[in-house]
Amino acid sequence: MPELRLQPLDPAAATRLVAESCDHLTAAERTRILRAAAGNPLALIELPSIAHRLDDEQLMPGLVPLTERLERAFAARAADLPVETRLLLLVAALNDSESLNEVLQAGSLVADQPLGVEALQAAADATIVELDERTVRFRHPLMRSSVRQTASVEQRRRVHEALAETLEAEPDRRVWHRAARIAGTREDVALELEAAGRRARRRGAISVAATALRPAAELSEPAQRAKRLIAAAEVAFELGQPHLVAPLLREAEQLEPGPLERARAAWIDEMINLRGPSPKWATELIAAAKQAGEAGDPTGLCHRRAPAPTRVRGSGRRSLPPGSRLRRSALPKSGGGRSGT
Repeated sequence: MPELRLQPLDPAAATRLVAESCDHLTAAERTRILRAAAGNPLALIELPSIAHRLDDEQLMPGLVPLTERLERAFAARAADLPVETRLLLLVAALNDSESLNEVLQAGSLVADQPLGVEALQAAADATIVELDERTVRFRHPLMRSSVRQTASVEQRRRVHEALAETLEAEPDRRVWHRAARIAGTREDVALELEAAGRRARRRGAISVAATALRPAAELSEPAQRAKRLIAAAEVAFELGQPHLVAPLLREAEQLEPGPLERARAAWIDEMINLRGPSPKWATELIAAAKQAGEAGDPTGLCHRRAPAPTRVRGSGRRSLPPGSRLRRSALPKSGGGRSGT
């Protein structure tokens, strides 16, 4: 029977389809859907129903949550491949690099036997991946997500463990795989993630720093969790994402942070507040920064320059309610204090 291979929609057609069928989505959600769908018509129809789960900072780069219908459609293409091929596809899906050597090395560790590039040829023949002498690359980003999502938790844990061992000489990459296979508290791994986030921030990779700090907080001992949640909120603020700041600060508040963390949280909250600049606003902002400095702020938060106002407007949310404990404890009750807001 003749086979007709459908091509992806071009960017203009994909944009028009999303705009006409999903007018309730924000511009950011539409952009994420268009990027993830890569022209696939089924994905353009299905992904809007889980738009709220497509947040860039919540998953490993390149991995997108799928609806059940999408998962079935993409998973069917790999279902009949040999076991070794499917294992290497999972390694490639969970690796943050397209390195063929890394995929073969980690896959061999999981299989407990050497695996060669010939094991991936079946996937290349099925047009699931593109292969060359050095790289393996999924032809569609949702195929990668499908391979990851259809694997069991134990399979993913074993692959992350193998990748962590393979990347021993690259600590900033290895730590992501160490963290991915851990459930519960591991302060040593939290420290590694925090350090990786700091290094990423210094080299200007702010989004990588943001992605590192949230899992670092989740793995932290209780005494350190509030500090890392507030640090994650600060990075989200720098990225112009006030909608992410709010839940982070609220979670930190429940942990009863110390004086420095309370002052930092109040400073961040004042910076994302949607009021226009005024003497009162400036007074409260200076008070929060002063509190941070007096509490020994090691990062110089009080000397930071705010992003342009256009980056933080439009969320329609306050990160902390006016009567919250963080506000009451960090801002002065007279002079520059808030009244009636």
